Amino acid sequence: MNLFDLSPKSTSFNISFRGRKRTLMLRPFILRDDVWLQKTFDQEELREKIYVEHDIETVARIIWYQLSNKAKKYIMRLPVNYEDIDPHTGAIIKVQPHGFRRLIEVLDNDSLGEGLEAYVKNQELNAPAKVQKKKTLAQRIGWKYSTL
Repeated sequence: MNLFDLSPKSTSFNISFRGRKRTLMLRPFILRDDVWLQKTFDQEELREKIYVEHDIETVARIIWYQLSNKAKKYIMRLPVNYEDIDPHTGAIIKVQPHGFRRLIEVLDNDSLGEGLEAYVKNQELNAPAKVQKKKTLAQRIGWKYSTL
């Protein structure tokens, strides 16, 4: 093993929003991210949501959590809003989603699938050599590339 193998590696995926193309970087996967994933999602439920339901909200939450700060700032600057009804007054208001909900508004299904593939690759690239026997997200949920 050499020192290069120990350095964190980032992955990226491409998006297109209103004709503008951009590459978004994911920050390197670290142990804290695995802990977040296990605390946030039941592993069997995660398999169901990704494979069977193709739940966009779950995929977007995972990608948003791993996006680099620069990528998150870019997403937050994009002009995204929609109209909703104020529950108190009944008036029509403009809503600007934040966090992973904004990501859902920006990405199409292909970009979400590409983002999830980048996430899984990121996790596999950054698994510590001694811990590689531990199953990655892809192995735990039975992920095969390009299933979304």
